[in-house]
Amino acid sequence: QGQKWNGVEQEVQSWQPGPQQLPAGFPAAGTWTGSYQEKGQWLDCNMTLNFNPDDSVTGMNNDKDGQFYVSGKYNIASNEAKWVESRGNLRVVVTGSLQLPAGQAPSFEGSYRSNTNYNGQIKLNCSAPPVGPVVQGVAIAETPVTVAVPVAPVAQ
Repeated sequence: QGQKWNGVEQEVQSWQPGPQQLPAGFPAAGTWTGSYQEKGQWLDCNMTLNFNPDDSVTGMNNDKDGQFYVSGKYNIASNEAKWVESRGNLRVVVTGSLQLPAGQAPSFEGSYRSNTNYNGQIKLNCSAPPVGPVVQGVAIAETPVTVAVPVAPVAQ
């Protein structure tokens, strides 16, 4: 199963949609809230996702299982997004489609499967620009992460 799973991760990372031009109103970085289905229950999740011009999507996911690094790809022309969420040895592959309704916040609907044999649906809505740390880049191998923390101006 390990070899098969590594192939799934490689499929996400080898997908090459190419440079992307985000449509007007689509946040390059934002907070995405929603839920995912696990064992027949819908559970809350909160993500910070960065849609980078080089076709990569990076960020963090927080849910009942903890905090996960997000690393993957997206394609605005086909409305596809694929990423791997990782923490330690746990991997979750998420695939789905971005909905970009005119004049409304974008959303994402898709499915996930983990290397611990869980799978289900996921639904996310972009709720706001990110608050707090924003992950600038993450590799699936969990190489060091660069974090930019907004700092309030000092009153003089």
